[in-house]
Formats: sequence, C-alpha cells, structure tokens
Amino acid sequence: QAPPSSAPGGPLCMDKGGLRLS
Repeated sequence: QAPPSSAPGGPLCMDKGGLRLS
C-alpha cells in the first residue's frame, strides 16, 4: 500500500486503506 501522501489527490481523496475514492 502506498502512503496517501504519494497518491494523486492526496489523503482527502483517499480512504484509510490507501485506495483512491471516486
């Protein structure tokens, strides 16, 4: 699992599992 900080959209667009929310 990649940390939210390295994912597009940042933690606000992600759930606690580290997956992007649409």
